[in-house]
Amino acid sequence: MKTYLLILLSVLFLSCNNDDDSPANPVDELPPATKTGENTFGCLINGRPFTPRGVPFGAPSKGATYQYVYNPQNDTGHYGFQVFGNNFETDVGVALNLVFQNYEDLEEDTYMLSVSDSEQIGNMGAYIDTVGAFYTSESNIGYIYITKTDFENRIVSGTFEFDVDVNGEIYSITDGRFDFNF
Repeated sequence: MKTYLLILLSVLFLSCNNDDDSPANPVDELPPATKTGENTFGCLINGRPFTPRGVPFGAPSKGATYQYVYNPQNDTGHYGFQVFGNNFETDVGVALNLVFQNYEDLEEDTYMLSVSDSEQIGNMGAYIDTVGAFYTSESNIGYIYITKTDFENRIVSGTFEFDVDVNGEIYSITDGRFDFNF
């Protein structure tokens, strides 16, 4: 009987873990905020970690593009910068978009999203479940902080935060970070 009691106490003692008592910081579940072209993307959505997952039909779950977009209807064009992350397992996505007149205009700076002027137009959006796409607005402004641009090595890094109103429910996207080759 003593042997069984000793084994039971040993198992209980070994299965106890002090880490179980302390809540994990959700930010620790995101990729680190690097500036070396690690091809990472993540954020918190209402305090819960979001990272891209899944690759259906060969579609990428995350990425960055910076390209010239030509409009033949009015013979004009602009440079469009986009960073995105999609979780195809949960059908949630986050996208950041900026528009510039000149290629070199994307620089290390703070950009307020949902602003429209002649030099820069931007928005951030989230595709939440099957509800649809929602974007920043004048009442829900977002920010993207470009922390590194390296055109020679085609690296762009930054952080972001924004809120979107999804049918009266505010989704808060915080602690966003990305580090991509484009």
